[in-house]
Amino acid sequence: MGLLEKVCRRYKLAVLSNYPCGKTVRESLERTGIVAMLNCVVVFCDVFFVKPHPRLFMVVLNKLLVAAAHIEQWPTPEHFEPQPEDMEPDFKLDHLTGLIGFL
Repeated sequence: MGLLEKVCRRYKLAVLSNYPCGKTVRESLERTGIVAMLNCVVVFCDVFFVKPHPRLFMVVLNKLLVAAAHIEQWPTPEHFEPQPEDMEPDFKLDHLTGLIGFL
């Protein structure tokens, strides 16, 4: 069993993307088979906010029916200067393999 399959059996998973085209993101997730392991996909064009704006995270939390205290943040290639209203995760992982210690 792959890491993502193992994780999705225990946790609710979401993809948050700053990419401007939701259709492209969703087609890519479909093509790779990843979408079957996700509970929701939220793309910039759906909400018009980009990471790390807290509004984007709140949309995902509402879709997942999860409290903010239970989310983790994956590394992203984008870099934005921290803002006072940004949400801070409890911890950050540099790579998905870092999840192994939590499973």
